[in-house]
Amino acid sequence: MTEGALHVSVIMTVRNDRRGCRTSLDSLLAQTHPPDEIVVVDAGSTDGTWELLEQYAKAVARVRAHQAPGLNIAQGRNLATSLAANDIIAATDGGCVAETRWLTNH
Repeated sequence: MTEGALHVSVIMTVRNDRRGCRTSLDSLLAQTHPPDEIVVVDAGSTDGTWELLEQYAKAVARVRAHQAPGLNIAQGRNLATSLAANDIIAATDGGCVAETRWLTNH
């Protein structure tokens, strides 16, 4: 990032939505202004979503995955926010597709 650029963390909560999670992560990684990090809290998936998140986290340094079984969406967002490294936080949910310029600084 250049000096003076905004540093953005995107937070996301997921549970049992492997396909939607992949779609969301791919759309976030394809941003014209990619986030500095993507913090994903998995609330106890049993359908392979957690394993997918682990794969992304190993392959893409900016993706950070955390497992917290039993959390609801609000609790998951609060946890993700507390784990985020940046002051600017954008929130989305698993399954959402971010428009390519969603994080672009105008």
